[in-house]
Amino acid sequence: MDPDDKNRYRPLLMADLPELLDRVDSPWDQVPTLESFNQAAYAHINMSLLRMKKTLSEKGTTQSKGIVVLGEAGTGKTHLLMRVAQNLSRQSHILFVPRPNNSDAVARHIWTEMVTSFGRPAPGQNSPRSQLEDMLAHVFSAVLIPEFQKDIDDGKEVDTRRGWMDKLKADPFNLFTMLGKGEQQRQKNLDLIRRRTLRFLQKHQPRVNQKIAHALITYCFLVDANRKQNLLQWLVGGETEGEQLEGLDLPADWVEVTASSDNEVVKNRKEQQAIEAIRTVGILSTYYHPLVLAFDQLEGLNNDKVLTEKFGDIVREISTQTPNMLMITCIFPRLWDSWFSKTFEQSVIDRVAQEILHLEPFGPKHGVSLLAIRMGPWFSKHHLPTNIYPFELHDANRFHEAGGSIRAFLRTANRSLQSWLIGTEIEPIVYEGPTVVTSGMLDDVLKSFMNRIEQEQREAHQSTIPIEHDLFGRVQNILRVLVKSCPESVDFGNAENGSRVMPSNVIISSWTLTPIRPFRSCIAVLNGSGNSFTACIGNLLEVFRGGIGFSTAILLRDARSKAPGAVGRERLTSFEQVNGVVIRLDRDELAVLNAIYETLVEIEEEGITVANTPVTTEQFVGYLRSSCVVVRSKLFQTLAQHFPPLHQVLYPPNASPGT
Repeated sequence: MDPDDKNRYRPLLMADLPELLDRVDSPWDQVPTLESFNQAAYAHINMSLLRMKKTLSEKGTTQSKGIVVLGEAGTGKTHLLMRVAQNLSRQSHILFVPRPNNSDAVARHIWTEMVTSFGRPAPGQNSPRSQLEDMLAHVFSAVLIPEFQKDIDDGKEVDTRRGWMDKLKADPFNLFTMLGKGEQQRQKNLDLIRRRTLRFLQKHQPRVNQKIAHALITYCFLVDANRKQNLLQWLVGGETEGEQLEGLDLPADWVEVTASSDNEVVKNRKEQQAIEAIRTVGILSTYYHPLVLAFDQLEGLNNDKVLTEKFGDIVREISTQTPNMLMITCIFPRLWDSWFSKTFEQSVIDRVAQEILHLEPFGPKHGVSLLAIRMGPWFSKHHLPTNIYPFELHDANRFHEAGGSIRAFLRTANRSLQSWLIGTEIEPIVYEGPTVVTSGMLDDVLKSFMNRIEQEQREAHQSTIPIEHDLFGRVQNILRVLVKSCPESVDFGNAENGSRVMPSNVIISSWTLTPIRPFRSCIAVLNGSGNSFTACIGNLLEVFRGGIGFSTAILLRDARSKAPGAVGRERLTSFEQVNGVVIRLDRDELAVLNAIYETLVEIEEEGITVANTPVTTEQFVGYLRSSCVVVRSKLFQTLAQHFPPLHQVLYPPNASPGT
């Protein structure tokens, strides 16, 4: 690096610190991109979308297509998706789906993440409107304009219909403001437009789910933010109360649940409803643009055969039933070869991997270009000697030797920059084999990552929808990782009440410390209200009260969930009276749980490293124990009290739970 002997530029950069961000967490990130890197893969994706769009314009529909993108950790898989999102969002909205975590709700997970992505503004478009609003405005305008023209031709309310038609032709977003003034008039016009649209879809697109389409049309015309949030909660299968959907003409739940409902039937119906919702959006999108459905962070499925097979089955079904989607699946090459290609059925591979793209190796020449892009703003602002200053050309070779990925290159460059700024430049470490990692280094990295995630979770708490199946999947995944460190054998099971409907739950049990009677703890998640809540808590209470199956029951419930009715409250009280523990998850508790889960996912992705060595899950569990992070979690405090094997994992020796 340039020594800056006269100390001319160092003070400038100290006062205006350059940012060398070394990671892209999701396609929604806005990070300066190196267009020349992985250009072939990007061009291929762009070409596939253009072909789909051409077929769509010619035939009115197009089959979905699957592309697998293979790249090692830090080589630019998510970065590639970000480029697709930023550059191609005018022609295709991007829907980002991280890995599923609950084998009973894979389709619901995909649909929920799609709705979440739809709720974001289109990347790179500088528009306040969400992708969902953009798509629906264009889709329903395309449907309504010819319908209004028919009315005009038939002489029906010609002036009104022509006014509406002219507005939609001038700007599809006028759809949101065309109902007029006055509550009665607005409701009358909404009923008419919704009825005409649904009738058109029923005739021309009979595979569209009418209830999902009904909800999407209604969403376009809602003004109140709370009612829009309630409708989105209904769209992702969340349980809602009658007053939350008042005037929307929608059932309270996707599936009606009573105490005698069959648990498997209810889960399967919800999964099928999610698939129908995905298919509906795909069909509606044929009136506008192809969609990009991107699957990322799938490495955690490794060695989970049930979840991997279920994911493959659902994606195959979506691909078969849903038109107009380019499905991009990002995976490590070694895991594609050793796990996914061997676990997926051939019919799944035929759908998911119609084409396979390999990301290119990252070399020093890319490093120079990347430094120029990242340092470019400071070069212009402070008239620096070169566009990579204070770096020099030979630095790119040294940084590359410290690790062959974009992430490793930028981390090494950033470390050297920080040392240069304070006048103690340190030569980058050249990776020649295993690196000694100290506990202090490890703790600093994990603490920094978790603190960032916790803060993000707290800030996003009010705007996110409580999703029961996702929360349960997160808790169950954390438990599976933690019990691997138990010195005793721990088994997993489920609480059942015959075939009757139950909350999502998992039982952990261990005989090792007690040969007479095992420690058995049940952890259940129940966010709903109304009949579903009453039925599920009643069946769980019956099992627990009967003294069979498990000795400890912990019920988790998102504090944002609507309070249950009188019967539900009575059963919840009875549950606590027989020593069941109810933990209402507030913002802080959820932030801790989500930070643990997101850190585990990032470790699976090999995205957290110390001295270019990926952090392992065992090291993370050790950090949780030594730092007593779990002390801040009511769930893990309670589990440690009632399940001794986990106490050994979660607390340092000789520590008591809660201390």
